[in-house]
Amino acid sequence: MYITIKPAKFTDVDTMCEWGAAHQELWGDKHGWYTKKSVRLMISDPREHVTLVARDGEIPVGMCIGYNLRDWAMIDTLFVVEAYQGKGVGKLLLETAIDMLSQQGCEQFALLVNRTNHQAEGFYEKLGFEKSFEFVWMQKGMKHE
Repeated sequence: MYITIKPAKFTDVDTMCEWGAAHQELWGDKHGWYTKKSVRLMISDPREHVTLVARDGEIPVGMCIGYNLRDWAMIDTLFVVEAYQGKGVGKLLLETAIDMLSQQGCEQFALLVNRTNHQAEGFYEKLGFEKSFEFVWMQKGMKHE
């Protein structure tokens, strides 16, 4: 196993979207994960976010997306293929994203965890994240024709 963490490429979009569609814990709402168009936009214009893919050789095995929100950042997505979980891939992805966002001026980092995802809670706590507050996610979509 030789893991590298690099910015996502356009050739990663299909895989990233397949992972997102198959893992509801990554969804921000009931409508699903990001569209291919959204992921392509993140990759093509990375000024305000970090979109990373972990690879074992050439095989994608995980991803992380974080947003620069001026002096703080939101880690939006962290996913590792099940066969690679518990091997340090998620930690490496998260640490790389935090390092890159720190270089962009971010000093605080936040993330959301589904309150039923106790495994993720424990993982983030081991990496120094603390529970802060609970809230209800609300959103409104606009149809464009």
